[in-house]
Amino acid sequence: MVASVERIEQEIVELHKAVSVLAEEFYQTYSEYLNALGQALRQQIVMSGYHVCTQGYPTQFLALSLSQRQTLQQHFRALAKQAQANLSALLRQPGSAETPSDETDLSDEMDLEEADGGDDVTVAVDNAEATLPEIQRSLTPGALAEWQEALETAIAQEFSSVSTKANRLLQQAGVLPKKLPEFLQATTNSQIEEMAHSSDMLSLLLEAQANSTDPDEEEQEGSRLVVQIVAFHLQLSDVEFGDGAATALRNRLRSLSARLKKAGQLFRKKERELAIARAQDAWRAAWFED
Repeated sequence: MVASVERIEQEIVELHKAVSVLAEEFYQTYSEYLNALGQALRQQIVMSGYHVCTQGYPTQFLALSLSQRQTLQQHFRALAKQAQANLSALLRQPGSAETPSDETDLSDEMDLEEADGGDDVTVAVDNAEATLPEIQRSLTPGALAEWQEALETAIAQEFSSVSTKANRLLQQAGVLPKKLPEFLQATTNSQIEEMAHSSDMLSLLLEAQANSTDPDEEEQEGSRLVVQIVAFHLQLSDVEFGDGAATALRNRLRSLSARLKKAGQLFRKKERELAIARAQDAWRAAWFED
């Protein structure tokens, strides 16, 4: 027998409260997680730059003057610091109208030398609204799941963006080939084979149809070009796995996600029960004997 409408509505109210508490746990855990992940990413960016320059392209790095090497290192430190700050800036309260954005992202026009103000950085998360916002009192499991998905997507995008910018710095310094990205973008039938992968670098063997302006060459069966490149390829899972604090916090987030999944299932069940109870009441209210 389906419970009364009033009883089911009260159960749903209690579910909303439970989800709001869960949302606050998510927020606090992500705050700690992003802080730990940001520190790990900052260290990894510098180490990755070291590996690419000393193992991937030692000859090209040695061709730089002392001043050029120091400038490149300074830019990497600035990029690392900004990436750490960007991660923390992604966090918003569940239920907030704001969504993670790239407003604090490192722009191409930014003066990286000014950003490199030292080795210490304080990344502060705005806790002015750390208390449960009014809007969270009606937060649903589905809305909380969407909030988490958007945040995870933004984190992954930041990692991809950092790799792109780091490789661009290497290009600008003359360590990585300057025309390589244009070649990759213009190639439609390229075949990329991963030769070696670590948490910081990706060594690729690229084989693609070479672009040629020679009419005689265009008539040939096909001119192939094989290029091996070593570049930044920062992966969230790798950086996270290499840091004990980030790994522990990720496990806590998985536990919270499991609780959220169960809450979602119960919420849908109660919504179904409420719809049935209301329909039964409506049927009885409309029924009359001839």
